[in-house]
Amino acid sequence: MNLKLITPPTNEPLSLEEVKLYLRVDGAEEDTLIQSLITVAREQCESITRRALVTQTYELTLDDFPSENVISIPLPPLQSVASIMYKDDKGIETTLNPSNYIVDIDSEPGKIVLIDRPSFTPYPSSAVKITFTCGYSSNIPVSVVQAMKLLVSHFYENRDIVINQSVNQVPFTVDALLSPYRIFRWL
Repeated sequence: MNLKLITPPTNEPLSLEEVKLYLRVDGAEEDTLIQSLITVAREQCESITRRALVTQTYELTLDDFPSENVISIPLPPLQSVASIMYKDDKGIETTLNPSNYIVDIDSEPGKIVLIDRPSFTPYPSSAVKITFTCGYSSNIPVSVVQAMKLLVSHFYENRDIVINQSVNQVPFTVDALLSPYRIFRWL
């Protein structure tokens, strides 16, 4: 299984103004730094929780369709599946007709249930490609937003690494806030 980002997020869950207010920062001198810290905090929270916090599109590749005909889609919440393509041993790609599968966006993580599994000899590697959109379209959990604010604050206050001095660890509170949203198994 491989994941490839196709369309990155076009916005962040926190606005620059919201974070500057939280940090008690006036002026625009550090706007670029703060904006990059917002992105880093989102990426860190996504990594810890194994969720997509904002809308983005990925391609999931598998060597074959699973024998149980259920494909768990990583990075919940799943919004939609754009296409499922499969390639045979001759390299010929075919798009699976949407009437041959059900997309379950209500499960966590979301999943695809194959109704009619195609009969083919798969290409030796990455024979199945699933393009899907994931992320919260709105209403990101408040605890996750708070964890992001704490991370931005931590990164802002601890931006210099000094050799031979203790490095401040990320606050335990961040882990506690993100823990209920952590996905432990995708596939």
